[in-house]
Amino acid sequence: MVEYPGWEEDYQTMVERIFAVVDHRRVAWLSMGVLRNTPGLKRIMRERFPSTRILSGEQVLCPDGKMRYFQPLRVGMYRKMLRWIRAASPTVFVYLCMESKEVWEQVFGFAPSCEKELGSRIAAVTRY
Repeated sequence: MVEYPGWEEDYQTMVERIFAVVDHRRVAWLSMGVLRNTPGLKRIMRERFPSTRILSGEQVLCPDGKMRYFQPLRVGMYRKMLRWIRAASPTVFVYLCMESKEVWEQVFGFAPSCEKELGSRIAAVTRY
């Protein structure tokens, strides 16, 4: 997800439109992620696309070396998106891509203990 003026309405509409044409019972899982990049990639993006507004939001350098929106902003974005997804698809498994334990806990109230646990949860809901 990318934060910009009006993102809430746009993303909520997107979720509603997707689930208007996709049967939610056929969706095994959804991964949510917020814009992140490395400082080097951010410089390259600015050089190649000097008029882009995608990088206008404030980002901080995180322990993994990636630039991200401030944690409270990310948590708020995830919570809103999760609420919209749950309204359209109450049973789909939703998880966070490349997020810290603290963010997981603030969004879901728990955090997987490791990648293997998350993989097991995803495998449990995947229907082939």
